[in-house]
Amino acid sequence: MGEAGMRRTPLFVAGLIVAVATMGMSAPAQADFDLVVTWPANTVVNTANGYTITVSDPGGPDSLKAQWFDGTSTFVEDIPQDGTKALTLHDGVGQFTIFRCHATTCVDTGVSSPVLSVYSGITLDGEVTAPSAGSAASVQLTVGSPVTTGNIAIKWRVFDESDPGTDLASGSRSVPGEGTWAMSLTLPVGLAEGTHQLELTAKADPGDGEVTATVQTPLIIDKTGPEVDASLDFSTFFPAKDNYRDKATVTATSAEAVRYDFWAKTADESFYQQYRHMSARAPGEAAVVPWNGKDNSNTPLPAGDYILEVRAFDAVDNMTVTEFPVTLDLATTKTLTWGARVAPKSRVDTSFVGRCSQLASPSDRGWARSLGLYSGTSCTSTKKRADDVVVTFSKLVPTAVEGRYLSFTVAAWAGQAKGAAGSTAKLTYVAATGAKQGAGRIKGKLGWTDGDTVPGAGMVRDVGGDQVVTWQVGVQKGSQIDVRRFSLTVEYVGLVEPDGTVIAPPA
Repeated sequence: MGEAGMRRTPLFVAGLIVAVATMGMSAPAQADFDLVVTWPANTVVNTANGYTITVSDPGGPDSLKAQWFDGTSTFVEDIPQDGTKALTLHDGVGQFTIFRCHATTCVDTGVSSPVLSVYSGITLDGEVTAPSAGSAASVQLTVGSPVTTGNIAIKWRVFDESDPGTDLASGSRSVPGEGTWAMSLTLPVGLAEGTHQLELTAKADPGDGEVTATVQTPLIIDKTGPEVDASLDFSTFFPAKDNYRDKATVTATSAEAVRYDFWAKTADESFYQQYRHMSARAPGEAAVVPWNGKDNSNTPLPAGDYILEVRAFDAVDNMTVTEFPVTLDLATTKTLTWGARVAPKSRVDTSFVGRCSQLASPSDRGWARSLGLYSGTSCTSTKKRADDVVVTFSKLVPTAVEGRYLSFTVAAWAGQAKGAAGSTAKLTYVAATGAKQGAGRIKGKLGWTDGDTVPGAGMVRDVGGDQVVTWQVGVQKGSQIDVRRFSLTVEYVGLVEPDGTVIAPPA
């Protein structure tokens, strides 16, 4: 039979554009001479076992070629016209077709193999998806195969890189076939904390012999609770709604992803409630959680000592507990007025007495702990402040909430000394910065002289934790004044307990 009865299609051979037939093309109208190809019986082929055909083409002209086509890829190779040929195999599902070629033209002979499933192996990827606390390992594995595999056996083992021959744990599982699978591997009790290696081996037999693939991935055993940096803003708080320490707030951070539970309890645990849960915070992200001193039914708790408990959990539920003692106090802020009467002698801080002047205690009137400020008693010079007498006084005052002093006043029971008509003295307030502010003049007969009432802010200075106000009285140019006592008045914001007791605010 001549070539006229054969179908011609393009074929790529040795770099030349020649006729190719694609899989599924219909057979030619007439058989190709006496060509006989004997195909192996198996249709699932392991490349390791080979695929050998027997060709008989008595009297056939030209040459023969075998084309493999799997739907996307085409491979062509020469075959003998008489004898056997081990065909080159390619992974996938496809078919061999025999072509007869002359010069640059090839035609389909109509002789094809059965559809073949060809495989050379399988692929395996695996990873541990999260650290383990030691009881189980969460693993995701992906098995790939060019053909359907059926059931795939999975063997696994855990070992240390320093001793790869010793299994710390091992086991076997199976998956239904190729694809991505999640599994949990049970680990033995006592597996040491640290980084180990997990080896996974997949074994499958698609139908023409077993193939295997192995992968290793780190397995981290973490049995230690997360490191948490936690702090409490106020160890004593006052839940009355007056914008002063109304809540006790815990701030917690960790270098790893952590979720938190916050609890409040008494020391004897007669009260023990969780007041907040926070889902996992990102590494370094702060959890900022206030407690308002109420139980979960929104009922205010009694005053007393409590403990705030912070439970931090890492990805495998290892827990770290941090506790903060906290005092719940029911005092509220109120505007208070404090006053005190003091003897001048007992409140002297410093004094300056010029060479012509005198500071007497008691004063010439003989009052206990009084002072007499007498200018120019021994000479009349005013050089280098010879006629000056300046006395600085100070007095402790109550501690205000957040330094909220509202007003400050000093009054003096004083007046001109005997035989010193027309004498005057200057009353001066000394601010916390040391700046001086005139507050009035003492003059005339004995009696109360009220100094100016000034804003309290800035008039009170902190001395080693004590709150102190300072003022001065000074004379010059021959004035002589007797001072019997002072009266101080400070208006401030203080803390008052429900029973009326005034308490100092916490530092």
